[in-house]
Amino acid sequence: GNLIPLFAGAAISNAFMQTVKTGMAVAKTLETIGALGGATTGEVRALSDELIRLSTTGPFGPREIAEAMQVLTLAGLKANEVLAVTQDVLNFSVAGTTDLKTAAETLVSVATAFGMGAAGFGKVSDVVVRAAADSKASVESFGEALKTASVAGEQFGASLTDVAVQVEVLAQLGIQGSAAGTSIRNFYTDIS
Repeated sequence: GNLIPLFAGAAISNAFMQTVKTGMAVAKTLETIGALGGATTGEVRALSDELIRLSTTGPFGPREIAEAMQVLTLAGLKANEVLAVTQDVLNFSVAGTTDLKTAAETLVSVATAFGMGAAGFGKVSDVVVRAAADSKASVESFGEALKTASVAGEQFGASLTDVAVQVEVLAQLGIQGSAAGTSIRNFYTDIS
C-alpha cells in the first residue's frame, strides 16, 4: 500500500514532462515557421491560436498540426495562406485516412502541379478523395499518380478532374501510383 502514492506521483510527473516536451516542440516548430515564412509576431500568434483551436476540436494533436503547418510554409505559403488552408489539410487527412504531413505534401504538390495554388486545396482534396474512393487506389497512390501526370495539365491543358478520372480508370485496372501517372503522361505525349 505504501508504493501506490509513489507510482501515482511518477505517473503524474511523467505526464507533465510529456506535456512540456510537446509544448516545447510545438513552440519550436512555430518559431521555425515564423522564420521560414517571414511571419510577424502577430501572424505567428494567429497560427498558434488556430493550432490550439484545431487541436482541441479535431482528431489531431498540436504537434501534428504544427508539422503540417511547417510543410505548408516550406512549400512557400505565407502565414495567411497557411491559416486559410490548414482546415482543408486536416479534412483531406481524415477523408483520405492519411497522416497530416502526407496530406499537406500531397495537396501542395497536386495543387501546384495543376496551377491552382493554395486557393485550390479544397478542390484538389474533393477531387482526389472522391476519385480514390471510387477506385481501388489509396489517396497516397492517387496523389503520386497525379504528381507524375501533372505534365498533362501543364502542356496539354488537361484539367485536374480529367486526369483524376484517367487515374481512377487505371487504378481499377491495377495500375497505380507513379506507374499510372507515367502512363497518362505518355498517352498525352503520344497523341500530341
